[in-house]
Amino acid sequence: MKTYNKIITTINKVMEVLLTATEVLMLIVLLLQIIQRFVAFIPIPWSQEFLTFLLVASVFLGAPSATNNGKQIRLEFFVDFFPKRVGAVILCIADLIAIVFLVIICKDAFGLGLEYMHTIIGANPVSLGIHYMAVSIGFGVMALNFVNLILKRIPTILGKDTEETTEEAA
Repeated sequence: MKTYNKIITTINKVMEVLLTATEVLMLIVLLLQIIQRFVAFIPIPWSQEFLTFLLVASVFLGAPSATNNGKQIRLEFFVDFFPKRVGAVILCIADLIAIVFLVIICKDAFGLGLEYMHTIIGANPVSLGIHYMAVSIGFGVMALNFVNLILKRIPTILGKDTEETTEEAA
């Protein structure tokens, strides 16, 4: 479990670097567009489509980090009504359902990414296949993070939830 946790931590750091690079690139393209439009009075034709791609990519690159930090959207107030072990089981079941959906979407997005890899829409410098690959990568890493969350909840389900186990999982 420690090895898997280290691997996921490394992957999440890579995703966060990619997310940061995406956001910096968004800023640069937006600034170039503003300068070009108001100084030369000629807009950059591909900037709008490229910024849209970067915004969508940032969502899918940031989603694994949210999952890893327990910031994904869910209704946990319902789980708080149950004892700790039952709540952990309910969360694991919810995580398993999420993994199934994420794997299905990841597989389909990957297939579409390969299919549309050479398709360019409008003035966008990024092919449509890359859009789908961003979805596939983001959801794939999200699924790995959900597996990690399940592994961290196993000691609670087994009744071995001590401070030492919780510290090791973190």
